[in-house]
Amino acid sequence: MYYEDHADFNETFDRDNEPVRLGNLELLASRVLFHGDREAYKVALNDHLAEQGTAVSSAAFASIGAVSQEAE
Repeated sequence: MYYEDHADFNETFDRDNEPVRLGNLELLASRVLFHGDREAYKVALNDHLAEQGTAVSSAAFASIGAVSQEAE
């Protein structure tokens, strides 16, 4: 799984959530979630996809997780 693969979700998530601020640095909420808690990102992504009627099964997420661990 790559962050860039889900631009629609990332844009929606960032629109719905404030940026994360660290001093003068401002980070996109979706990117912080993706890199900080991959499982929470997957849950939020699946919720988003479910709202659109395109939810991903847990088996598919398991395979995505295996691929992402290999890519990291």
